[in-house]
Amino acid sequence: MNDEKEPPAAPVASPLDGQAEAPEGAGGDSRAAPPAPSRRSLRWLWISPLAIVLGLFVALAWLLATESGFRVACRALEQLAGGQLTLGEPTGSLQGSLTLPSLHWRDATLDVQLQDLQFDWRPAELLQARLSVSRLAVASLRFASLPSDEPLVVPDSLRLPLAIDVEQLQLGSIEVGALYPPDGKAAMVVEALALELSSAGEWHRVTALTANVSGLALSGEASLAADKPYALRRSCASKAKPLDERWLSICSPTGRSKN
Repeated sequence: MNDEKEPPAAPVASPLDGQAEAPEGAGGDSRAAPPAPSRRSLRWLWISPLAIVLGLFVALAWLLATESGFRVACRALEQLAGGQLTLGEPTGSLQGSLTLPSLHWRDATLDVQLQDLQFDWRPAELLQARLSVSRLAVASLRFASLPSDEPLVVPDSLRLPLAIDVEQLQLGSIEVGALYPPDGKAAMVVEALALELSSAGEWHRVTALTANVSGLALSGEASLAADKPYALRRSCASKAKPLDERWLSICSPTGRSKN
């Protein structure tokens, strides 16, 4: 009988032995992966910008289409001007017709006062690069400025970025006064001014012009080229009496005058 003992059997490998947890710091990352964004968060990624755009559109529509929006816009302009601009209580809206009882701009060298401004336009025409005004009327315009020794600089061009069509422009009176004091005496220059204005790029045209100047009733029309040398074509007439030497110099030589 053999008394030798058999060697112990080799341990059977367990399927879990290969999945032993790696020791900490041995190169494995034990942090959990971040959760994937939910559908709700993804929805807000495009809803938020859309809401901002819609909000801006509504605010712009309110400013343009309502009287309260127009008033807020006027107050904002006064704030931006730093006290140099004063506007009366406006009525109407920027969508069509509006009125301003007064407008006053004053700085160190210039003073401009408008009374009873009425403005009626078609803003949709701006989409076709055209400023179309049905009526622009001002009861009175007072202008004052400090004299300047700087030479007049002639611009390289008089072309405008938009075509302009003003069907009716009316000015009750134009006065020129002294800058100091602001409400001092002023000299009447023109009364009852009315005209039609148009510009289509190459030419600026004034038609159906009527005005009273120094007791003289005038009528006429004029065209000014937008490019150098700025050719001027004009004609004028007097309904009250023959034109004096001042108006003859205005109407000649390219224009014509008649009594």
